[in-house]
Amino acid sequence: MFRRQRSDDRIPRSYATTSDVVPGPFAVYPNRHPMAAAQHAQTYEEQRQRLQARLQVMGQAEELFVAKVFAVQRPDGGAHTYTTWTEGVKTLLPPADVVLLVEQPAQPDAKPSMTWVRWDVTAHACAEDCWKIMPDFQPPRLLTVGWPTPEQLESLKSRKLR
Repeated sequence: MFRRQRSDDRIPRSYATTSDVVPGPFAVYPNRHPMAAAQHAQTYEEQRQRLQARLQVMGQAEELFVAKVFAVQRPDGGAHTYTTWTEGVKTLLPPADVVLLVEQPAQPDAKPSMTWVRWDVTAHACAEDCWKIMPDFQPPRLLTVGWPTPEQLESLKSRKLR
């Protein structure tokens, strides 16, 4: 399923949704049934393994990272899924409820900066600038084609999850 979202500057943005999780307040973790989160993660894990095997055969395993979906059950009883998107790494990104943005450190011995952001917030801020939908993938995946601009990153950090 795909949704259209309008950004603050009225540019239409398209992005793949994850399931029945409805966009919500930026500081609140999305919520889905724990079994639905586990099934979502399992479906993408099976696809990830197939894609990695295909990339290995084609000799492209080092050129493209196939991101994983993780299912998390929170202490409050709710659940959500998340995926990781790392700056500078060309990635096949699976839709998930939350994105962990990993910024490369300025100094080689420094730790990377990590920001948890809802998927709908990330898509609203930079989807068409940062990724493109890969229509031949079922379930859907997105190819990262850029990293959020400093302004977009600032906006995402101001709307991060706790």
